[in-house]
Amino acid sequence: MQHASDGRKYGAPDDHETGVQQVDHYLKTRPVRYYTAIPYRRYFEPEFISYNKLKYDYWEYDLAAWSETKAGIDVGPDFVVEIDGLKHSKIAAKIKDGIAKAYIEQYYPNTKFVRIDKLDTGYDWHLKKLLGI
Repeated sequence: MQHASDGRKYGAPDDHETGVQQVDHYLKTRPVRYYTAIPYRRYFEPEFISYNKLKYDYWEYDLAAWSETKAGIDVGPDFVVEIDGLKHSKIAAKIKDGIAKAYIEQYYPNTKFVRIDKLDTGYDWHLKKLLGI
């Protein structure tokens, strides 16, 4: 490696970003319009951090969506979506993914948490099945 720029690049790969954008587009083109946040950062409550023995205090979910009927109301989102790929098959990633899901289920019980393989984000029929809209 001759230059630092020749080294490994970090961050979401293009296909992950494409997956997030495809889900975002799908949600924004439904009969009931959805407003989205990309990414959706949630800071964990101190008791959640302590109970799970975490070394980090927040999680950036790939996308959150609120229906237009909830716009301006201080409630949790209708959906929180995580786009998964190959790295999510590793044990450490599965543990972190489980903690991220547990947080939403505990603090936003009316929010539907959905994991979507990035390879499936381009299929409306699959998104309809997973999201139920």
